[in-house]
Amino acid sequence: MGLTACLSVLSLRLVYLQAVNSSDHAATAQRSYEHTQKLPHRRGKIVDRNDELLAYDIPRTDIICNKYHLFKYPSISSMARALAKKELIFSPGFDLLTQDEQATEIRRLRSKIQNNQKKQEIIDAHFAYALETMSRPLGYEPDALKEIIDGKRMEIPVMKNLREDEADELQELVSTLGIQGFRFEKNNRRHYTRPDLAPHLVGYVNHELKGMSGIERFYDGYLTGRDGHRTFKRDSRGLPMAAEEGALLPPVNGRNVQLTIDARIQAIAEEELKDALKIYKASRGSVIIVVPKTGAILAMASAPSFNLNTKEGVAESSLGFGHQAVYEPGSTFKVIAAAAAIDTGLVNIDTEVFCHWGNYHKGSVEISDHGTYGDLPVWKLMAKSSNIGAYKLALMAGMETFHDYAARFGFGQKTGLGIHGERSGVVLKSDNAMDFSRLTFGYTVSATPLQVAMAYGAIANGGILMRPMLVKSIMMPEGQELMVAQPEEIRRVMKESTARQIRKCLEKVVNKKGTAFQASVSGFKAGGKTGTADRLDEKTNQYLKEEGRNVVSFAGMLPIDKPEFVCVVVIDDPLTTDVPRYGGHVAAPVFSRVSARVAHYMNLTPTLDTGSELVQTPAL
Repeated sequence: MGLTACLSVLSLRLVYLQAVNSSDHAATAQRSYEHTQKLPHRRGKIVDRNDELLAYDIPRTDIICNKYHLFKYPSISSMARALAKKELIFSPGFDLLTQDEQATEIRRLRSKIQNNQKKQEIIDAHFAYALETMSRPLGYEPDALKEIIDGKRMEIPVMKNLREDEADELQELVSTLGIQGFRFEKNNRRHYTRPDLAPHLVGYVNHELKGMSGIERFYDGYLTGRDGHRTFKRDSRGLPMAAEEGALLPPVNGRNVQLTIDARIQAIAEEELKDALKIYKASRGSVIIVVPKTGAILAMASAPSFNLNTKEGVAESSLGFGHQAVYEPGSTFKVIAAAAAIDTGLVNIDTEVFCHWGNYHKGSVEISDHGTYGDLPVWKLMAKSSNIGAYKLALMAGMETFHDYAARFGFGQKTGLGIHGERSGVVLKSDNAMDFSRLTFGYTVSATPLQVAMAYGAIANGGILMRPMLVKSIMMPEGQELMVAQPEEIRRVMKESTARQIRKCLEKVVNKKGTAFQASVSGFKAGGKTGTADRLDEKTNQYLKEEGRNVVSFAGMLPIDKPEFVCVVVIDDPLTTDVPRYGGHVAAPVFSRVSARVAHYMNLTPTLDTGSELVQTPAL
């Protein structure tokens, strides 16, 4: 570094002057004054589940020029002393003198300067000396540094965010040479090691290191420590007096927060989401991966995104799609109708339901399907994603029971993620028959991708709705665990046997004859449900009139017999013309690619021969 090189030139001579400073301290002790220096604390670290560092504080120093000390209320004696040192430091034979002799020479020349030069001459000469000494290490020309200092304010930052080791060397130089008017303020800067990774979850701080979003905000009380201070005496020249040091209160650093997020799985989710948005010509979406047994969130990718270090894009991309955006889930919501009817003993997955012949009309209720299905067993009406079939199942259970199961699954309620800004969504509870019919296949309901992920987690784990877990533990700076999060069951949603039957239905969706054959994963039995819903205009709250303006999704799990993870993919308003804009053609392939990579990373044992007949999704 240039600063280090500049400072090393003077290093040998400074050794002598430091000794002189010590001997001079005693002579000026009676003209001392007390000074308190802040010792900034370090904010706690944020790490992933494997202790990979995501956010931490970097010590930095700001150099402030105080023009009161330079010009308005200068210490002429201190400035004359600095000028004396300047003249003597490289004079022949000075380094051969004893410490007392050096101190005598400096005092003699200081007195001569004070007696022979006017006050303003000393101020000007000292200022020129300060510019000459400090400009080069800071990367300025003397005139450029002078221009900065010549500003209107009496305190001017001449360099910010200087690396700690560089600042310490320069501070030692300034102190030893006796240069007046510059203060070194130590502080910390928040740094994000992977600033594009999960920014909506990790969050960021403001210039005062106060959490403003995400974990940084919600756990600010844990992450924030307490500043300390050092109180000591300074002589009339502003130099520390080691023999007169007083109280020391060490800073207390903040506690560290460990997330359940796995940085590698999060990176997979974000890479695949980014590629999908590009290929399918969409700008918003989310990929969420959850452990169904515990509710631990392994990844939650949201787009659009922003950079945590530069804050680039934060104004327009601060909304985390995964937990703050609501959408109509469409056919992924049909599991509610199936669960209500199966759990109450009205049907099993082999019970046949008359799905009519493409259209259903009774009273005010009109429903259409994509095919003419007639009688279908429950598993097949789920595989075909029959709107009429889902409505008939909900009708069997009854409106009140259906609404009860929607609430049991967590819709219309916040999940309790543990960061600010989570949306609860809305489930329309209307006695209107047409409204109810649309609710049964995912309209007149708004949900977040996270709500859908937790609902499918209940199907995957045997029927229990878990609270999503984002924080794994909180640790003291020294590493001791202060708090270890435990999985939290919210409620049992359905019988274990019901969850098992629904998983069998979801498995049928992911085969050649289901709507999500492109969600298959080589070597594994997967299961899930597609969703396609007309897109609402956010300004008018009306459905967009253009054909194919949809929100498409897929909610699935793997392996289906004993799911290790649930993965939900939501792509908002894909405008591609290369494939149909449906969940099975846009979101399902993304699930396939994400799940294949996650299964490999988690070292899951394949349950199928890779030569099976499952259709494989080509890479983007």
